[in-house]
Amino acid sequence: MKKILFLTLFISINIGATDLISLHDRALQHNINLIHDRLNLNIADEDLIQKRSSIFPEINFTATASETTIERYKSTGAYNPSDYDRDTYNLSIKQPIFHLYVFDEISKSKEIRRKNEIANIDSESHIILESVRHYFNLIKYKNLVELNKIKQQYFNTRYKSSLRLLDSGSISVQEHEKNKNSF
Repeated sequence: MKKILFLTLFISINIGATDLISLHDRALQHNINLIHDRLNLNIADEDLIQKRSSIFPEINFTATASETTIERYKSTGAYNPSDYDRDTYNLSIKQPIFHLYVFDEISKSKEIRRKNEIANIDSESHIILESVRHYFNLIKYKNLVELNKIKQQYFNTRYKSSLRLLDSGSISVQEHEKNKNSF
């Protein structure tokens, strides 16, 4: 009887239970703090890219080519249409003013990015721990529900037995009332 009860309890827990991995994945998707930490990390990445790009020169290169054909009327002289090709090249290099504070700004951006990375990792670790805690609490409360259902069945059976025993005169009214109150 105990083996059947244990097997029934074990199967009933696992039928409706969610697995730990899917619980963790949902928590990673929907946790507001983690989303904010990831956004802050992305902002720090973009800030670092902008600070690094301020060191390098800005180079623009444009090239155009055009052809102009001029045809003249035939005259008594030799006919020679003249073609004019025109190529235009434009190269502009804009070198930013070199300041040493740019390196300080880059190191500050790296430090902010590192702090945001640590905050992101801490949030993910916290979510892992909370997911495990909630998962085992879920199992615990499902077990408590099953236990209470079994207790209810037990007290119901005890109450019905005490009714029969009271009718046959085997137990007193006080014992029957005690079983009735426990039910």
